Amino acid sequence: MAGLLALATALAGCPRTTPPPDRMGGMPCETHSDCNPDAECGELALCITGLCEAGHSLVVPCPGVGERVP
Repeated sequence: MAGLLALATALAGCPRTTPPPDRMGGMPCETHSDCNPDAECGELALCITGLCEAGHSLVVPCPGVGERVP
């Protein structure tokens, strides 16, 4: 009984993993730049296992955009 309690406690403490970005309906790719042909910054799509994701889950700040923080 103590073994089951210890196992349940250990499993309850496991961190949850975040779901991968949605890649359904994406075009074939080899690198992230294949999914973002004219963009190097801003909202970008990821290349996941050979397909571009459907949305844009990666945000890369563009140089010179935004306000400087003192």
